[in-house]
Amino acid sequence: MLAYLGGNPVQSQSYQLVDFQRSTPLVLLAALFALAVLILGRFQGLKALIALGLSFGVLALFVLPAIIAGRTRCWWRSRAPA
Repeated sequence: MLAYLGGNPVQSQSYQLVDFQRSTPLVLLAALFALAVLILGRFQGLKALIALGLSFGVLALFVLPAIIAGRTRCWWRSRAPA
């Protein structure tokens, strides 16, 4: 959010970026979601949370570094046509 501090509205020093720290509420919300999945889904919910964690790991460890490095994201596009 951009907050106006007063003064000359043309000068950039009259404005400041302001935001709220949301880490604690987001962690609590994620924990509540995981708890609800475990309670409602039991063993299937546990498997779903494990799969969600594995999917996030694949994205974080393989896909995003490849995109940042500029490599192709599709294995079939890197091969020459037959």
